Amino acid sequence: MNWKNIRQLAGTSALRGWLAFCTLAAIGFVWFWFIDHDNPLQSDDPYLVGFFFGISAACLAIIYTVAESIGRRVGWTQLKDFVYAVLLAAWCLLLWAGSLGGGEGACILSAASVASLVIGLLTYPLCRFDAPRVLLVIMSCMGVLLLTMYCVVCVRMGL
Repeated sequence: MNWKNIRQLAGTSALRGWLAFCTLAAIGFVWFWFIDHDNPLQSDDPYLVGFFFGISAACLAIIYTVAESIGRRVGWTQLKDFVYAVLLAAWCLLLWAGSLGGGEGACILSAASVASLVIGLLTYPLCRFDAPRVLLVIMSCMGVLLLTMYCVVCVRMGL
């Protein structure tokens, strides 16, 4: 693998990761905002849930892109799908197994397991298909807006 291929892989990974982060962070933010009814100008909870969604999606998108590149080099085109499904299942099962022990955070781990499965199912189409440039710009603006609003809320809360 030469430097040009590595730069191209890094660029593609970064672009897919950023698109997945922005899209799923916005979905997680809106979802939690509707469920919890927190004022997004006074509480950081919707942002934190959104960022959990976004960071998880970005990691999955980067893993998918790297597995796709390796699969092309070895001639196994379904490697990307296999690696994605196995890692997603392992992550969800790890969170779920952590919730079985009971204790204080068991319900949070159980909810995170279900949320991770939803994140994986929503991120997969983002990885499979090339997004139009207009969608990239719109979702990037949403991601920057979420990050900016989180900073504003943190300053207002005195963090």
